[in-house]
Amino acid sequence: YEDLPSMDKWMLGTMSKTLNEVDDAMSQYQFSRATNELLRFATADLSNFYLDVAKDRLYISAVNDARRRSCQTVIHSLLEGFAKAVAPILPHMAEDIWQNLPFKAEGDNSSVFEGGMPKELTSYAEFDAEKWDLVRDVRTDVNQVLELARRDKLVGASLDAAAYIYTSDENIRKVLD
Repeated sequence: YEDLPSMDKWMLGTMSKTLNEVDDAMSQYQFSRATNELLRFATADLSNFYLDVAKDRLYISAVNDARRRSCQTVIHSLLEGFAKAVAPILPHMAEDIWQNLPFKAEGDNSSVFEGGMPKELTSYAEFDAEKWDLVRDVRTDVNQVLELARRDKLVGASLDAAAYIYTSDENIRKVLD
């Protein structure tokens, strides 16, 4: 854990927070709350941010590169935790995920419904949440401006553009640097 980059530690902390929130909702029979939290996590945290940013590390880094391996470590935990969390809501899908994991899951569980949630998946502390909230907000703003530039035919692809961000706040500048 100590060797993981900040974004990976943030993702593990966010996953733990989500898994604990889902567990709390399920234990109070608030299935809608649990489902909404999983959906928010899957779309906002995973798809729209972490996996979108992390895919480059997976595609371009060497097989044993530390950046690639750290991403794979996090995805391993995400896949296992998400399958366990979604199992009460989508049991067939969760079991299908579990039966097709490209690795041996924690313990000797032949089913997603055996063994419960691994304790380490729910025990990661939140990490640099304010920093990553800022980065995500700036990223959202830049993507909106890029979309306007694409619509107005000023740029083709995102890689054709450069974003210059000015802030008078020294703390924000340090985070963005």
